[in-house]
Amino acid sequence: MQVKNIQEALSQTAERFADNVAIDWNGRLVTYRELERNSNRIANHIRAAGFGKGTIIAVLVEDRVKLIEAVVGVLKAGCAFAPLSGAEPERRLRAMTELIEPRLYITESGLLGKLPLSGESTPALLLDDGFEPDSERPDSERMDSERMDAPGVSRLSEATSGDRPDYQAEPDDMLYLYFTSGSTGTPKAIAGRFKSLFHFVQWEIDALGVSERSKVTQLANPTFDAYLRDIFVPLCSGGVVCIPEDRSVALDPARLIDWLDEKEITLMHCVPAVFRLMIGSKLDPARLLSLGRIMMAGERLDPAEIKRWMDVFGQRIQLINLYGATENTMAKFCRFITEADTRRRSIPIGKPIRGARAILLDETGDVCDPGAAGEIYIRTPYLTLGYYNDPELTRRVFPPNPFSADPNDIIYKTGDYGRLLPDGNFELIGRKDHQVKIRGQRVELGEIEHALKRQSSVRDCVVTVWGDDPDNLRLAAYVAPRPGIPTQAAQLRSSLQAYLPDHMIPATFTFLDSLPLTSNGKVDRKALPPPDQSQRQSEVEFVAPANEVEEKLAAIWRETLQIGQDGRVGINDNFFHLGGHSLLATQVMSRVREAFQIDAPLRRVFEKPTIAELAAVIAEARSEREAAERDEALDLIEGLSEEEIADALEQLLKDEADQPIARTAEASVALF
Repeated sequence: MQVKNIQEALSQTAERFADNVAIDWNGRLVTYRELERNSNRIANHIRAAGFGKGTIIAVLVEDRVKLIEAVVGVLKAGCAFAPLSGAEPERRLRAMTELIEPRLYITESGLLGKLPLSGESTPALLLDDGFEPDSERPDSERMDSERMDAPGVSRLSEATSGDRPDYQAEPDDMLYLYFTSGSTGTPKAIAGRFKSLFHFVQWEIDALGVSERSKVTQLANPTFDAYLRDIFVPLCSGGVVCIPEDRSVALDPARLIDWLDEKEITLMHCVPAVFRLMIGSKLDPARLLSLGRIMMAGERLDPAEIKRWMDVFGQRIQLINLYGATENTMAKFCRFITEADTRRRSIPIGKPIRGARAILLDETGDVCDPGAAGEIYIRTPYLTLGYYNDPELTRRVFPPNPFSADPNDIIYKTGDYGRLLPDGNFELIGRKDHQVKIRGQRVELGEIEHALKRQSSVRDCVVTVWGDDPDNLRLAAYVAPRPGIPTQAAQLRSSLQAYLPDHMIPATFTFLDSLPLTSNGKVDRKALPPPDQSQRQSEVEFVAPANEVEEKLAAIWRETLQIGQDGRVGINDNFFHLGGHSLLATQVMSRVREAFQIDAPLRRVFEKPTIAELAAVIAEARSEREAAERDEALDLIEGLSEEEIADALEQLLKDEADQPIARTAEASVALF
């Protein structure tokens, strides 16, 4: 029977593969039967509470299994889910919820305090059992515990039915709201529709042959629409959604490759930045034997990097390049990369997928000649509904098709420049506005500028991007301070953290008497000086490295952060406040492991982000290594006779080329 919508696809798959594993996360294996029952209970709770078609439900859940159950449950209820993150700054989170005005929150007990509840009338559904009584809990948890008993806060009742809800959404009904950066200073919410998500899911399942034998990665942050591809492609085909134990796995290439092998992953979804981390590690053709495809989206791919991968794996692992934006629902272009693509100047974004078409228009609205650059427009019935509560912006970005007399024939104006190649593939050239991608995440420079202009010390400002490495593009702020008001980079950074997520905080702040202007009074971005990297961006007093370990760490930081030898790095400076981010953190820890011969996990640089703290981690790791060597020597000695011990110690002490072993032997003698 032909499946008509995503609700039917999910339930039919659950019925067909009831006892198969649907989700694999952190030692938990959830079957399709369990997922179906739990998501149905959430859907039936929502319906019983009187929430129907189009109701916006905000979801803030950290448990990765319960998060999927919640998203599927909201979908089955015919409502629209809006995923939120507890990592968002409080003011930005409040702005997001004020825009969409959710009627219900789905969350966990420990996250209640993060929700900007819009009045006592906004109910919350808890997906966990709450806290155990404990007077020693932190104040924040005690506050959450008190809020759990507030009116409107409820849990799923055991009596709530696990049967499939008797409700089917219409194809054009709103399914989700995903937020992107907004040029006006407020995040924008993009409204997706049921039929458009189902169209992409069906296309990928068919194009890649995804089946019940597929094991698919879930690496995307749930607040990005790529998350939907990660979960619904396997769940609509009987495959397994495989989630690493924590998000740091995706940033550590050695751990990631081990995990891919351990879980026998067959299809990997990721952003190019994660792929580049793998390329930068020691690739082994004997690894990743189960992996058949890597599908990437979000950034441009470099032919040289693709070649380095293919030099090791050939085309045994098919690489796939997707192109699209949240506005057009997931992706609408696809390219199965070939060895010949490594000889191009860039990897094409491919051709429109089934159900989509594209056209290139010049600045006058005329169709571009083959090979000429123009703006990419996408025509498909599977676009999103546009920007929630912003009809003017929706009309501007989703104009009527100029080559059609039908006013309902809408196209999507991507804002990207591209050209049509002789073989029919499209090549992406770049943006035509001030929207940029920072580590795969869309950023409107205007939103950062608006946040800066909120500061009383800022008279004028502009934000740009600098850097040649796509994994290390930096945001640079140029600020013209108000006269007489002291202004420092550390103070501005601290203030911005209340409004913006970490990836939108500028890495450098350059102070100018005034911003350069063009003849028509606009900021002349080309006339801005290079970012002042030598200027101290830290909140703490400079303390120079005092020993060899700290000197080596400072050198690693300068090289990784591209500060230069003249740039000062103090032992109390925070790596992330100097412009560091998660991808650079992986480079730092890789160099630390090599330089100091220790095995330290990536999370250490997040837990100990200063040189002083990291030096202490290195000292601890070295101490543990020496203790392990000493214990190993003692274990060996215990099995020897006195004569064999004497001979062995004599030989070890003569071996001057291996001082650690000699010291271990001497320590062992002292213990006898």
